[in-house]
This record gives sequence, C-alpha cells and structure tokens, in this order.
Amino acid sequence: MDIRTLTESDIDFAFECTQDEGWYGFDRTVFEDLIAFDPNGCFIAELDSQPVGICFSIAYPNNGFIGYFIMKESVRGQGLGSRLFAHSMEYLEAKHIPNIYLDGNIPAVPIYERYGLHKITLSLRFLGTFKGKHHPQVRQMTHEDLEEICNIDRELFGDDRSFFLKQRFNRFSPFCLVSESNSGIDGYVFGYPAPDVIAVAPMTVLNKDQNPLPLLQSLAMIAENRPFRIGVLESHKKAVQFFRSIPNLEESAPCWRMVMGNSERLGNHDNLWSIGSAAKG
Repeated sequence: MDIRTLTESDIDFAFECTQDEGWYGFDRTVFEDLIAFDPNGCFIAELDSQPVGICFSIAYPNNGFIGYFIMKESVRGQGLGSRLFAHSMEYLEAKHIPNIYLDGNIPAVPIYERYGLHKITLSLRFLGTFKGKHHPQVRQMTHEDLEEICNIDRELFGDDRSFFLKQRFNRFSPFCLVSESNSGIDGYVFGYPAPDVIAVAPMTVLNKDQNPLPLLQSLAMIAENRPFRIGVLESHKKAVQFFRSIPNLEESAPCWRMVMGNSERLGNHDNLWSIGSAAKG
C-alpha cells in the first residue's frame, strides 16, 4: 500500500467514502477547506494504484485532530488502516503537538487505545427540526463581527480555528447568526447547509442563564424546514438535557472523544452548545 498527500483531484473519492459510511452533513467544500488549511496533512491510501482510504491530520497551533479516517470496506481487516492511521499520527507528532484528539466510533476504540489515546467523554449527535421564529436580538453575522467571534471562539474552543470559521462565513454567510444584548455579542451560530441537513456548528451561548433556542429558531427561519444536525459532548450536561427535551430531535449513535496527551480541553467548554467536528472547525 502507498500513502500520498490528497489533492483536489481526490475530493470526489473522499466524499464518496463519507457517503458510503452514511455520514451526514458533508459536501466537497469540507475537503477543499482541509486541503487549503494544510495540504501536507491530508492523506490518501492506494492499493495497486487504486484509492482505498483517507485520513486527515489537522494541526492547530497547540492541538492536533485526526478526522475523516475511512478505509473502503473491501480492504478492511488487512492492517492497511493501521498503517494509514499511524502515518497520520506521525505527521502530527513530528510537529511536536502535545495533544492529539479524535472522535472514535465505539467498535474502533480498542484500536485507538493501543496507540495511546484514552477516552474523555461521549460525543453525542442529534438530528431533527425546529420551528422557525423571529427573535429581535438575533441578526445576521457580518464581516465586522468575525474578529470578535474568532477571539471568543479561540478561548472557548481552546485553540485557533479562525481559518475554518472564516471559510464557513465566506461560503455560507446567510446561515451565520449572532445574538446580542446590551453588552454586545452574547452568542453565535455557524450553519453549514449540506445537501441533506443543516450542520449547526459551532454554536455558542455566553450567558450561563440562557439556552440556544433563539439562535436555533432564527436559523430555522432560513433553513426552509431542513433538519438540523447538532453535536455536543456528553460532559456538557445542561446542553444534553436541553437537546433531549426537544421533541423533534432524535439521538443517533455516539462516538468517543479521545486524546493522546494530558489535556482534555479542546472543544470541551460549557459555553459551546454545538461542537461539530474539530476536524473542520
């Protein structure tokens, strides 16, 4: 098996892999942005000159994340995935990144544990609809908001993912909203309109006494009845209780947020009400 860097000509294969796995909330722009962020961290595995797997190593300034690790079903069980995963881990380790995270499907957790990762908390996923409603404190995000939002997010997320937030805004600004109070911005949501759903992430509420319902209902006014896909860490007890109380939301099979390193901080903050995948911001 050969491993090389993934290029724009491989995006169709990468997208096909996610569809084969039944993953929601993806289109080509996810992979375009990952290549633009760090082309050297995007990997594709080939067997007999045919693509058989993908894996992305995302190097933030202080943390790494392994995302979109998929091997074609026809080659599983041959040790090829382990080689691709090890290659991706080595890329991040060579950058001396102290903490490497991933969201692992539950059956694969023992494999990741053998590489030195440990479980932090379950990463939950919800899918469903909200009834649209106008809220006067919620408005469209503007370019002028982005610097402040990126500064807030850097503190809450635990690293600098401003590249991905700016890309999200530039591509899908009608789906990006902010909530305001007398003191300024007190919440925001980045909506990502994939073909099948609206991926809601990240979504932040800064006031501990509030919930994200105004942001979600305002986004629903724009979403034209498309379902929302929302991800939250189980450690955020208040958010989990809130989403489980919404009648139209269904909870799908969770993953494990895992890390190799001493920190469990990345994306783990009570002001983050929807995290999405740290691999794409």
